[in-house]
Amino acid sequence: MLNSQPMVKPSTCNKKMKENPEFTKWSDQWKQARVYGSSLDSVLQLWRMPTPKRFHRNTPLPFNKGYRKNNEDDVEEQRIERALLEPEGLSFALTLRKGSQTKQWHLTPSHQNVALANQKKGQVIADVFGCVTGASKHPVMIEVKTKANNPWHALIENLQQVRLARACAHRSASDGQVDTHPLNGCWGLVLAPRDYSSKRRGQMEKCRTLLERLKKETQARIAFGIWDANEPTKIELLDCSNW
Repeated sequence: MLNSQPMVKPSTCNKKMKENPEFTKWSDQWKQARVYGSSLDSVLQLWRMPTPKRFHRNTPLPFNKGYRKNNEDDVEEQRIERALLEPEGLSFALTLRKGSQTKQWHLTPSHQNVALANQKKGQVIADVFGCVTGASKHPVMIEVKTKANNPWHALIENLQQVRLARACAHRSASDGQVDTHPLNGCWGLVLAPRDYSSKRRGQMEKCRTLLERLKKETQARIAFGIWDANEPTKIELLDCSNW
């Protein structure tokens, strides 16, 4: 049995801070886009839409370490999150095969339960934050799933996290120092057991089409990864991934 840790709540905002209606509206639009019937064009429009003002947290971002649930036994997503983060500094091999081409990265997760805005209403939280290293190095926001929702929902959640992370880096940039920001060039990863995607082939085809358009028309990079408890340090990336 894994030792449980005290629950750590993300400091989503200062209690005295006024609600930002512009941010709430922006975040609600992303929530609506998670519905499977949403069009590809509407999602692409959201990605290109300017982010609200005065939403971003100070640099360096006050990421949290800990777990949202203080259970004696880990359940569902929490089991994967803990496996990613314990022991600290563990490296994971990521492999993406497309036809005859193979790409590889190493993932080092570092934080869990990452709140990306200074707002309470409409807050955006990534399950895990880390860094991937291959031909280039990128921070990565990880959305962990087991049974909840569906692949389209998870993809849009992760895309919103990446959009906000990049906006944090952009808003905090000054004097040409954007390359030093911990979220500059952020990528995304949806991590789930194999049957999360294999049982939803129709939805995965729609995800594939969106990912292809995102790579062609934007700088958004999102991957779908397979989590296998039998090989916990090896993550297979589905060929729909656009890394």
